[in-house]
Amino acid sequence: METRKAIRSDAVGMWAVRTAAIRAIEEKYYSKEEMLKWSPDKMPPSFEDMTEKYDWLVIEVDDSIVATGALDSEKKSIEAMFVMPDYQKKGFAKKILSDLEIIAKEKCFQILTLESTLAAELFYAKQGYRSVEKSKYHSPSGLELDCIKMEKHL
Repeated sequence: METRKAIRSDAVGMWAVRTAAIRAIEEKYYSKEEMLKWSPDKMPPSFEDMTEKYDWLVIEVDDSIVATGALDSEKKSIEAMFVMPDYQKKGFAKKILSDLEIIAKEKCFQILTLESTLAAELFYAKQGYRSVEKSKYHSPSGLELDCIKMEKHL
């Protein structure tokens, strides 16, 4: 399992991973309506630009992107960690997160932050992130989602 830097032409595949992962979040965390609002079928044009703005990594299986994650160097934060439902709990997210942390260390970051969904909080805690406070994620679609702000000292 190897990560590679995402390129602009990966955007459609990355959007598909994002959409599938969000829609698979259990309803005990968020309603189906919230997940559908957060994951529209149509990719916004600005999403392609994000592949160049961030240090964005992907993992492919059989030439299909199955996992994504990004490092926002301005905010010193982990963003857009998503894994296709059939590949979850198999180490893909852990591999991307680890590689993003290496990039952050190379940039001399001392702390990384992220906003975790309620569903992913335990995963990040197992990777050494600690919960700082409850927060709200504000989606471009207008959705406000309960999240947990987390951080890790590198």
